[in-house]
Amino acid sequence: VLASRIHEAERNLIGDPDTILAQLGRYRKAGVGHIILRVIAHDFEGVLDALRLFKREVMDRTAA
Repeated sequence: VLASRIHEAERNLIGDPDTILAQLGRYRKAGVGHIILRVIAHDFEGVLDALRLFKREVMDRTAA
């Protein structure tokens, strides 16, 4: 239901940390309180690297 408020092309969080933070800000304004993170990578180590980057560069900055 809330996803319908966000344009189809903006449903995926793709980009550098600043871009992701801006996208998350739009989600927050639309009333979204939770997201499901699905990382696509070539191998498990790539998934871990992406999750670490997301935590360090996105999650930690939203908590501030």
